[in-house]
Amino acid sequence: MSLLDDIPVGSLVALDTVAWIYEVEAHATFGPIVRPFFSERLEMGENRAGSSLLTLGELLVQPLSLGRADIASWYRSRADLLVTNDQGIRRVKEIRVLVLSDYLP
Repeated sequence: MSLLDDIPVGSLVALDTVAWIYEVEAHATFGPIVRPFFSERLEMGENRAGSSLLTLGELLVQPLSLGRADIASWYRSRADLLVTNDQGIRRVKEIRVLVLSDYLP
């Protein structure tokens, strides 16, 4: 099974920072796992991607400080799943979490 098997075409994918790093740095172990997502899905427009949970936190600061829960909700509710390599994030139940180490041969 590959990472692409678990990412439905058309879904918005939240990518943890580590996924971007593995792609940009052509990581020897995890680069081959994430590369097809970037080359076959993102570049071809079959999926859209967002950034890490840290970025989400930064995005929420301003709307929440202004009392704009509507904007904060729009940011929070968009991604269909999260790609990460952090086993601890599995405890998050509000979004489907795919952990890259699960795709090692």
